[in-house]
Amino acid sequence: MNVQTMLATQAQQALAHQSGDYVSKDVDEQAYIQELMDLNGLETVYRFDIGKNTDGVTPLIRGMLTLPELADTVTRNIVEYPDNHFRHLKRQIAMRHGIDPQWLAFGAGLESVIDQICRAVIEPDDKALIPVPNFSVFEDMSRRCGAEILPVSTSPPDYRWTAMTTRKIVEHLHRDLPKVIWISNPVNPTGQYLPLSVINEVCENALHTGTLVVVDEAYGEYADRDDAVVSASRLLQEHPHLMVLRTFSKMYALPSARVGYLMCSTPELLRAVDAFRPTFPLPWSSLHTAQIAIMDDPYVCACRRRTEQRRKRLLPELESITGIVPISSQTNTVMFRHRSLPARELADRLAAKGFLTANLNNVTGIENRGFLRMTVRSGAENALFVKALAAVAN
Repeated sequence: MNVQTMLATQAQQALAHQSGDYVSKDVDEQAYIQELMDLNGLETVYRFDIGKNTDGVTPLIRGMLTLPELADTVTRNIVEYPDNHFRHLKRQIAMRHGIDPQWLAFGAGLESVIDQICRAVIEPDDKALIPVPNFSVFEDMSRRCGAEILPVSTSPPDYRWTAMTTRKIVEHLHRDLPKVIWISNPVNPTGQYLPLSVINEVCENALHTGTLVVVDEAYGEYADRDDAVVSASRLLQEHPHLMVLRTFSKMYALPSARVGYLMCSTPELLRAVDAFRPTFPLPWSSLHTAQIAIMDDPYVCACRRRTEQRRKRLLPELESITGIVPISSQTNTVMFRHRSLPARELADRLAAKGFLTANLNNVTGIENRGFLRMTVRSGAENALFVKALAAVAN
């Protein structure tokens, strides 16, 4: 029996092509960390490779976890199916963004939401337009549904989205008529924030070409203001073909909760995306913690300010290291490269000292450019990282 012939076309496409993401479900990270510790005599391995808020969850959640009645609450809820309409969390998010609660859909993390979008809208031989470098899941999920990928390069050496990038995207929209364009804002992995005027210009052109616009704001809370959410959700009313994504994995430091959500003003699109999610994508515990986390605005504002201060201190320190070229960012991550050392060698040298980084060397648009990415952690941890990088860079 030839099992290969029994696989669905999407499965064969998924197995045949994997983009150059730095996260792989085939890698046992815990085993790798233990191996590093055993091999190099390390007591601690620092995770600078995952772009989450390393300050951790809001004190409201930490306080909730110490309540004497928590055990009874967990026991009472764990034996029931969770809410699959997310009523309370919908109201909280809708109030924050100033939108109708009916404009929201949820998934088990944004990777799941992106997969649902692809399966809802992409057919074989459709085109997917992607400014690169970008979040590799856009490319992977689009290919699995049979899409042709149209990459649009940004401007080296910093790989910034410029006015030229916008012009090229508009040209592609009108010439190639793609089914969907994928945008991350702030851009993943560069950390560049795109003004809403740029997103609006793309949306206006995409409206004329029948192209769906997906804006992934996984790092959006790092671009918000203390007094306002700065999101493409502001454009939803006038752009029915726009979908905006956010998550609780980054700023809210809840990656294990897997709470991702989609905002869109078109009921047909929301129903189509929802058709491909499990009936119960989120456990009770995830909903409960997300509902608590979103209430603590002061904590989010404090984390955003701390991250900005730490990043401002960190960038000059990275620039002072011979051979190291960092890229400015508006988020809690910073891309950098060595002028002569390959990315793999630099990453391995850092890992041997107990510092993990994200290797971006195979990411579409910056292949073989030598880029790594680090997460901005506490001041003390950043200082340890800079010291280790200075030692291995020479």
